[in-house]
Amino acid sequence: MARLLNEFGAASAVLAADQRDLVDRGRMSEHGAAIVADTKAVGEGHPITAYLGEDHPHGRLVVYSDRDYPELLRQLSQPPMWYWEKGQRASDRALHVAIVGSRRATVRGKALAMDWAYKLASIGITVVSGLAEGIDTAAHRGALDSGGHTIGVMGTGMDRVYPVANRALASEISEHSLLMTEFSPGTGARAHHFPRRNRIIAGLCQAVIVMEAAKGSGSLITAKIAQDHGREVGIVPGRPGDANARGANAAIKENLGALVFSIEDVLELLGYTDHVHNSRKTPTPVLESNLDPDVARTVERVVHAGPVSFEKVSDSTGIPHETLEEVLLSLLSEGRIVLDGNQRYCKAS
Repeated sequence: MARLLNEFGAASAVLAADQRDLVDRGRMSEHGAAIVADTKAVGEGHPITAYLGEDHPHGRLVVYSDRDYPELLRQLSQPPMWYWEKGQRASDRALHVAIVGSRRATVRGKALAMDWAYKLASIGITVVSGLAEGIDTAAHRGALDSGGHTIGVMGTGMDRVYPVANRALASEISEHSLLMTEFSPGTGARAHHFPRRNRIIAGLCQAVIVMEAAKGSGSLITAKIAQDHGREVGIVPGRPGDANARGANAAIKENLGALVFSIEDVLELLGYTDHVHNSRKTPTPVLESNLDPDVARTVERVVHAGPVSFEKVSDSTGIPHETLEEVLLSLLSEGRIVLDGNQRYCKAS
């Protein structure tokens, strides 16, 4: 479809072409050309036209030939011929950076994703991610909390949020930022949808930042697509032996992207050096939390006697891992504790 549109200039010209033109200029098979030549255009009076109108409850359909189809996305080797969007677009001049990574992210990874997204969005950069659990969720949350812009690219129809736990987040993004999906309303989650979603994430952005990617991670697929299309790729290194870092560390070894250790590194990757100094002044986002203050103080006492690993905090407090992750993430975001270079928790200076 992309080849035909590029060759003939518009869908109407494709439909007006005869079978021989489709074979010769469009490089189609005789069978395929016959099908296209027999296709009738959908006119303004057709019922489907009203269904795809701008006031559709599931958003607006953007077609490849539309003037406002994103130019970066058009540069993909296999761009989507159409996609649904719901919400508000960022300025045409805004840079776009994807932050992607593990669904089973560590406390450190989620805190870092939220912090970097907050700071990028605070200076007008749109943060793009895939609405998945873990790193994606933290990146969207950080961007929204800054009052900036984020794009959630879905692997389902607009009305079928996956994971279900992110329904509220998706609703908030559609109200204040933008949701996008290649899949029609009613389409559920399927494994093969997510690599397709990942190419859109890569296609929208000038740079992709990978955090905590395991081997075979979809985040690495996104990074490879970005690299293949001449986009910048930054990879946050992880601790040797950490399962969540194996893919990212292997990608660094294979020169899939540049090492990034800080938000300043990301901005320099973008050539956005005018804002490197200002980024240091951007406050760290604070999570809204309903945590038991007694539990938080218990964890804080153990950390202040540190530095200590996650396992040591767990052994010392007996707090379940899921609850402990939430407590540590909250304390990190509030600046009450910090992570040292060995990924141990310690008292903030």
